[in-house]
Amino acid sequence: MLLRLSALCVSLLLLLGLTPSVWAAEEEPETIYVYSASEEHLVRPLLDIFEKESGIHVKMTTVDRAALDSRLALEGEDTPADAVIVADVANLYPLQASGLLQPVTSDVIKQNIPQMLRQKDDLWMGVAMRSRIYFINKDKVRASALQYYEDIEDETWKDRLLVRSSTNAYNQSLLADLIYRRGEEEATKWAAGVVDAMARQPEGGDRDQLRAIATGVGDVALSNTYYFGQLLTSDDPSDRKLAKKLQPVFVKSMDGKGPHVNIRGVGMLKASDKKEAVTKFFEFLTQEEAQKFFTKHNKEYPANPNVAADPVLQAWGFEPKPQVPVEMLGELNAKAMAIFAKVGWE
Repeated sequence: MLLRLSALCVSLLLLLGLTPSVWAAEEEPETIYVYSASEEHLVRPLLDIFEKESGIHVKMTTVDRAALDSRLALEGEDTPADAVIVADVANLYPLQASGLLQPVTSDVIKQNIPQMLRQKDDLWMGVAMRSRIYFINKDKVRASALQYYEDIEDETWKDRLLVRSSTNAYNQSLLADLIYRRGEEEATKWAAGVVDAMARQPEGGDRDQLRAIATGVGDVALSNTYYFGQLLTSDDPSDRKLAKKLQPVFVKSMDGKGPHVNIRGVGMLKASDKKEAVTKFFEFLTQEEAQKFFTKHNKEYPANPNVAADPVLQAWGFEPKPQVPVEMLGELNAKAMAIFAKVGWE
């Protein structure tokens, strides 16, 4: 009797032009989960655009970079995350070395992102660029006084430089860059020169170094470019005022090539079974709309060479060009850490 009633109900629904699925709860849209070093609200407008265009939802969890490796190792194949977005190759390479990433093969990505900014097996790729250079207090230093990274080794800079700790990935990758270009001996001389030039023991982040030289604590700071851009356009008038006292100096290395360039990068976790959705998301991040978002809001340089940088960055007169395959910055990270320990860069 129950079977007959069920059959009758289905027949009535069909006669009305309906199907049983109409009465069921709507199926949830496909969702990908991302671990990011940035807070979600900072990129939510960009994620909303992707969701509207693709129908794929993105849920982002902010994960402290220092804890990311251990968290993923602990979660293993049960991790809820499908992808990661992190700053600096030094933060991507350990995931690669631990076998936690899977390749993302895409003609769109290869067309939009130069090979120098991608891992050779497509395990990760850059979606934005930044350079790590010197910044000077214009009232105390002439820009022409610093033409090379290695100029800081001169004793005239003693007690004048501000820089953050060697535990910071940005410093590790800069030193790895110099190791690749000039060899361990010359890179060690540079790191020792930085230690001798320090006006104080390393403390704080890049913004702290920039604010400090603007207020006279030191004369020169080592910082990523986007921090300066963010200070110039800050909602805080005091930051904008301090930034006007500073000037970026796009130094070369003694090899004659341009400044160190690094990335904000993305990678798909090996545990993810949503390869198609994650690939679409990564492709979106390399295209014009997302690239313009990164450069406008974060003051990073577009990784896609066909997209123009924000006017604030263009005013500096610098176009970033990677001098080193960025993957090498990860491979040489251990050697950089050994040099830091050797020269006493805390």
